[in-house]
Amino acid sequence: MTELQNDSELKMNHQTFIQWNCRGLKVNFNELSLLTKNHCPVAICLQETHLKETDKFTIKNYTRYMYNNCAQTERAFSGSSIAISNTIFYSQIE
Repeated sequence: MTELQNDSELKMNHQTFIQWNCRGLKVNFNELSLLTKNHCPVAICLQETHLKETDKFTIKNYTRYMYNNCAQTERAFSGSSIAISNTIFYSQIE
């Protein structure tokens, strides 16, 4: 088998999760895009997103859930987000 075949099999046989303290999602969004493209994770868990409720961002082919720890008029700090691939079945627990 070639190395490329091994890499393809690895991606097909393993489910990848990304957990990252991004220390500000806006300034690190390009890095997150590269991680997502290179690893095809089924879920992405982000801490310290530093987003306000009014900040909008999407990750193509993912559904996102987020918690922001600030009022709309305050400086953004803390915050977390979970993005789940649209290719897997899941349900949100209320």
